[in-house]
Amino acid sequence: MSTSRLDPLSLPPATTGRFLLLGATGVAASVQVYGWLVAQLSTVSVAPARCVEAARQVTGALPPHDLIDWYAACEVWAQVREARFVVLMILVLAAVTTAIYLAVPVWARRSMIPLRRYAGDPVLGPVVARIEHLAGPRVRVYVSVAAGGGVDRAFGRFGRYSIVLDSSRLAQAARAPAHPALLSVLRHELAHLRNRDVDLTGLTVAVWWGFLVAVVLLPLAYVAFSAPAAVGGLSWRLGVLLFLFWLLRASVLRVREFYADVSSDAGDDLVRTLHAAPGPHTGSRVRGWFRFHPYVADRIAMLRGTDRLFELAPGVAAAVGALVGLGYPPARYLAGLLLPDHAYLPGWICGLVFGSFAATVLAGGMWRAALWAAAAPGRSVRVWPSALAFTAALVGGVVLTPDRPDTGSFGSVVLAAPGVAAVVGLALLALIWVFLRWTLFCAASRLPVAGRPRRAYRFGVFQAALVLGVWLTAWFHVGDVLPTVRAGGTVQLVLAASVLFDPLIALSMLWVFWYPLATWRPRRRVPVWRDPADRSPVPGVRTPLGPVHLAAAGILTAYGVALLPFYPRLRTALEARMDDLTPSVSELLPSTLILVLPALLAAIGGLYFLGLATGGRGRLERAVTAAGATVLPIAAGLLVLMLLHISRASPRARGLLELLAGLALGGGSADEDRPAYAALGLMVLLLCGLLLVIGLPAAAMGSLVRSLRPGEPARPAPDRPAWAAALLLLPMVLLGGGVTWFGATEWRVPDTVVSPEAIDVGRVELVLAEPWPMDVVLGEACGRMVHLDLSPATASGGFDIVLARAAASARSAADPALRAMGEGAVEALRHEQLRRAQLDVTAALRYCVTALNLS
Repeated sequence: MSTSRLDPLSLPPATTGRFLLLGATGVAASVQVYGWLVAQLSTVSVAPARCVEAARQVTGALPPHDLIDWYAACEVWAQVREARFVVLMILVLAAVTTAIYLAVPVWARRSMIPLRRYAGDPVLGPVVARIEHLAGPRVRVYVSVAAGGGVDRAFGRFGRYSIVLDSSRLAQAARAPAHPALLSVLRHELAHLRNRDVDLTGLTVAVWWGFLVAVVLLPLAYVAFSAPAAVGGLSWRLGVLLFLFWLLRASVLRVREFYADVSSDAGDDLVRTLHAAPGPHTGSRVRGWFRFHPYVADRIAMLRGTDRLFELAPGVAAAVGALVGLGYPPARYLAGLLLPDHAYLPGWICGLVFGSFAATVLAGGMWRAALWAAAAPGRSVRVWPSALAFTAALVGGVVLTPDRPDTGSFGSVVLAAPGVAAVVGLALLALIWVFLRWTLFCAASRLPVAGRPRRAYRFGVFQAALVLGVWLTAWFHVGDVLPTVRAGGTVQLVLAASVLFDPLIALSMLWVFWYPLATWRPRRRVPVWRDPADRSPVPGVRTPLGPVHLAAAGILTAYGVALLPFYPRLRTALEARMDDLTPSVSELLPSTLILVLPALLAAIGGLYFLGLATGGRGRLERAVTAAGATVLPIAAGLLVLMLLHISRASPRARGLLELLAGLALGGGSADEDRPAYAALGLMVLLLCGLLLVIGLPAAAMGSLVRSLRPGEPARPAPDRPAWAAALLLLPMVLLGGGVTWFGATEWRVPDTVVSPEAIDVGRVELVLAEPWPMDVVLGEACGRMVHLDLSPATASGGFDIVLARAAASARSAADPALRAMGEGAVEALRHEQLRRAQLDVTAALRYCVTALNLS
């Protein structure tokens, strides 16, 4: 009966990820409400004030550094105290949700009659026997005699599941045993149990009512009683969140109905039953978004063709993006309270959690779309609508989230620097579009050769969740950094780009390019993801792992040979400023151009021809992935060849390189040796990033040129033995892991970076000797500390100069505690204790935030 050759049950249903995101956002949104409530409790709200007042009282009795250490510990105590109250309220929300989940089945059974009571009835007995035979002994079946009808459903909780049938269906089956209504409905409800979506339904309903009671109604009642003026600002945001919750909850419940229809095996019997069902059979698409059950016409259309189950609807993508945008800021705030000594770790935790849940929905949709595209020739998947909907909703959710008093927001960036905000938003759109296209390419590579599609799907969604989690975390870090900097657009964009220089980003990019290439032939081909009656060949994506090695070898060979004629010029350029230990950029430019320009040209040409050889119509992702996988080997090889060319071109430079190599290989784990080999790893990763910027467009251009040729016939799926794929991938995996490890030795998440103890005391004294005004009011002094001018004219010289200006601003305050903290930071700088000075300035900034909120 179905016109689609796809089996929708070959992959897990698209409901689990939506429920996880629904629950995570509910908890995160409750933080926003509970944080406001906790601020009204005197035992919590006065804790930061006590720290400030105590610091002012002990100023003068304690040395500056002891005062700073005491105040930092007091701030941690106050934050943990607030966090404990918020966590306690979240536990109350979890308890209410659990109670609702457990109570709903008990409440539902109270008005039902067990089916066994009708077993001895002379009229209904044969019908009861047929039902019990079909349901089996482990499923409890009940009968509802309530008026109204339409009560057939499956319900229960973990391990105890039941089905309730309308009594009118039993009477109808007794009068007309051949009528299919009863058995088709029973098969539909049993399909819910086989699909294991009863618990998901119960939890979804419990989360909705728990959130409505514990997060919306009770807090709004308290706000209306204690602070009526705040009801408006709080209620409309909760209204938006409830609207999104309703949409996602309805989406989860509708999708489970479609899967139960398809897996019920009722076929035409269920169609006839649906035609006779009461109520509206069709309606507008927008109105259908709010329904828990789909329209009858939609269910019948799904039974006749399951294509709708294999799409990622833009509406779902928008709901997911909005929930992530509304959930991340409060979750980041709570994580910051629980981890007060870490600046970036809370953001990484929250970003990975929300990014992973969002990717579960998005990547799952892309894997099902890949099946749909492979089911018939000429089908193409559009990802732009979903990418645009997700991006717009996420940015909108972040902007609408109310600000905390001690944090900034992306909304402030939109108002202060709309151009920078637009660039960051477009970067998110490009990121999501690339992620969706890449996930689609991964699924198209894996599914044609997957002996177990469900296992391939689960692993594919898992690794995609990690990738998007890292990418979204980096994007959210940009949103965390920009509101705290009062600088021009150029400086803000540089700060935003600096977030990309992180080992996790590098590892995710390596995985992005290598994962789709490692396909091999399974031991046995089982086309369980399509109709067994359809034996037509399935076109696959031939992953060009072999050409990757050939392209890398060709590029390195071309660069090694092309630079030989330029040795005389290279020697002259190298030795011209050999005695100058601090050459300028213009003085280094000739030798840099001779070394780097041929490397870039060789990479562009090689990757262009790689894209020309592996790309074509519908193969852009394959060409770009192959080029990305080629970049790391050639980046490491090009750096080695550059050092070799320098050594051979100039005997004087050879000694310097030998010294560098000795430092890199001789010491191992000694601290004094770490910067040398870490610097080599960083140089490779920096060159890798540059090659990605210029090489991927070159490969895309090659693929575009090939696509101008007439269409080529579809090729069969990849047929590569596992040992061949492992053999080809092993060199790149070892090289990528080694380079990333060396680079991460000194290049880590900023929380763990230890600033080098290098302070230019002379320049620091010049900064301190400037005519700083004294006895400045608290707000002005703190404003100078927070909104430092980061232009090259004032911030040149390094991080120590920036700290010196912040310390001088604090020292000029009339507030005694802030002035003492500034004195402590100045003392640390004069003793060349950069790390200590950084901690002192951070404590002074926290003091400013708390003290200004009290004034």
